[in-house]
Amino acid sequence: MKISNSNFENCYTMRKLFTIILAFILFAGAYQAFGSKDIEKSNPNQIEKSSGIITNVVVTSILCHGDCTGCIEINTSGNTGIVLYSINGGSTWSSNPTYCGLCAGEYIIKVKDDNGEVSVGGFYITEPSPITFSTNVSPVYCNGDSNGCIEVTNINGGSGSYMYSNDGGTTWNSSSYFCGLPAGDYDICLKDDNDCQSTVTTVTITEPQAISFNPVVNQNVTCNGGADGEIEVTNVSGGTPPYEYSDDGGATYQI
Repeated sequence: MKISNSNFENCYTMRKLFTIILAFILFAGAYQAFGSKDIEKSNPNQIEKSSGIITNVVVTSILCHGDCTGCIEINTSGNTGIVLYSINGGSTWSSNPTYCGLCAGEYIIKVKDDNGEVSVGGFYITEPSPITFSTNVSPVYCNGDSNGCIEVTNINGGSGSYMYSNDGGTTWNSSSYFCGLPAGDYDICLKDDNDCQSTVTTVTITEPQAISFNPVVNQNVTCNGGADGEIEVTNVSGGTPPYEYSDDGGATYQI
C-alpha cells in the first residue's frame, strides 16, 4: 500500500489541529473550575467543588421602627462536613443557619464547609419609618364647659391605617378628631396595622378663668317709683374680654 506525502501531511496536520483544540478545551475547563472557587488537589487533574449550593436566603424585615426583630435564614444543600454561617462578613461564625433578633441594616452573608468558603453578598433588613404626627388644639370657650377639640394631622410613617388615642394608648378610636373635651392634658399617640405605636405627645386644652366681678351700688332710687338708681360693675376678671353686662339675669345684655 502506497501512502502519498500529501495524505501523510494531511493526517499529520489534522492530528496537530486536534491536539491543539483538545489542549485549549482542557485549559479552558481548568480555568473555569478555579474561577468558581473550586479547590485544587495534589493531583491537578482532580478538582472537587468547595461549599455546596446556597439554595436561598430568607430575610424577615422589622414591623415596628426601632425594634430588633429581623431574621435571616440561610438554606444550603450538598455541603461537605461541618457547615458554618456568618452574617457579618466572616468576623464570627455559627453552626445555626438562622439568625433572629436583628436590627435594621445590611448583613454580609458567608458560608463555609470543609472544602472552603463562599461569599453570598449583602442583604438588607428593613424597617418602616417612625410614626409622626401634628395636632391642632381648640380651647374650651367658657370655664367649666366641655367643648375643646384635638385634631391629629400630618401623619407619616408606620404601615397601613391608623388608630388614635388621647389617653396614652388605654383606649383607641378610628377617628383622628377628638371633640367635646373639657380642659386638661391629653396624651396623644397612634398605632398602625402592625400595632406599632408612636411616641406619646402631650397636648393641653385650655379654658378661660371663671368670670368674677364686684357690683357696687353708686346711687339708690331717690323717690318711690323713680328710675335714677345706679349700679357699677368693678374688678371684672376671667373669661375673654370684652365683656357685656346684664342686670336682669342674662335676659338682655349691654356693653
